[in-house]
Amino acid sequence: MTLTINIDEKKLQKVRSIVEGRGETIEKALEDYLDNLLRESRESHEIENKDSKISRMQRISELQSQAGIKPVEDFDDKADYREHIIRKNA
Repeated sequence: MTLTINIDEKKLQKVRSIVEGRGETIEKALEDYLDNLLRESRESHEIENKDSKISRMQRISELQSQAGIKPVEDFDDKADYREHIIRKNA
């Protein structure tokens, strides 16, 4: 894909000097930067999902407490589901 951008000539000269000093091209440096940006965005999204899961787990814990249900600290929902499927299909 081709992308055309406008960059100040002085900035472009400085950037070109930096990337050439690294043995790279401007295109490669820009692609690496964009890859890092995507990776950071993905990691940020994963952290948000993890925080959301923690919030759900805290809410479940609160509801269990209100209902008088003792929470199981080491409960593995994935392992429990696997065991359920095995029992179901046995």
